[in-house]
Amino acid sequence: MTKKIYTGFLFIIMLSEISAQNFFNSTNSKTYKSFQVLSADSSISIYDKLNKAFGGDSIRLDSRNQPFTGWVEDKYENGAALHKGYYIDGTVSLYKNYFENGKLERSVEAVIGGYLMQVYYPDSKLRYANRYSESGSQMEKSCYRNGQVAFVEEYNKSGGHLVKRNSYEENGTPKESLELVNKKKDIYYKTEYFENGYVKDEGTLQFFSDSRGFMKDGKWKTYTEDGNLLKEEMYVQDGIVNPGTEEHLVKQDLAQLPVEFASADTDKDGHITPFEITACVDQFFEGNPKLSPEYINKLIEFFFNE
Repeated sequence: MTKKIYTGFLFIIMLSEISAQNFFNSTNSKTYKSFQVLSADSSISIYDKLNKAFGGDSIRLDSRNQPFTGWVEDKYENGAALHKGYYIDGTVSLYKNYFENGKLERSVEAVIGGYLMQVYYPDSKLRYANRYSESGSQMEKSCYRNGQVAFVEEYNKSGGHLVKRNSYEENGTPKESLELVNKKKDIYYKTEYFENGYVKDEGTLQFFSDSRGFMKDGKWKTYTEDGNLLKEEMYVQDGIVNPGTEEHLVKQDLAQLPVEFASADTDKDGHITPFEITACVDQFFEGNPKLSPEYINKLIEFFFNE
């Protein structure tokens, strides 16, 4: 039996109400006052420093001053459970923390491919969630105090490379969206919104792994607060292309695009986006005689190989 399966099995036993106390090492249990464990934002994060997956570099020692291995339960002064966790060589990867009133503050449990942390507000509404593997984060989600989602980020399966990010106002209206549209070139499509929900501006960004990070690259559209197009600008690595250069740039990009897909490139930026593929599919179902299933399949294949 592997270590992951073994620890996952024990964790399931711990969460059940049947004889759970038999697994806890009372010799190494600690007692805290509420103010000693609660952060200013009413969260209990003192155990995260013992979790390597979150960058923790501390270890828990046992009564013999050796790295602790096994189940342990820490408590509040009134006897209520504070922390239940399983440690290996002084670090913890499976655990639950509780508020003094008995409500769950956070849980870290094993899931397929990694672990899932869920953190709650004192009224049990979700505060934060993070699914992660040994190679990095796979999903992060944060919520406002009222329960509304603040942002959601998704990463590739191996973790660490952003695929999608959506953020929202506290009333639920969209604030910003960012989606990877070209994996090979690390090109993203970004949309920002006004508070009334109308699009503020949109366009493509290219991500550079060096200190430059995200930079505007391609066509950007800016709108008025009532939804009318205000202007269009062409960027190259955050710099606006002057009128004398813009036409040359567009022609240069189009030269890299197969002629058969030129009509699908509606914004004429030399790239095929998911939005343009969707538009072609819609036109096909509307009876456009110039489009066929074979053409759309080739367009999709080109998009993923671009």
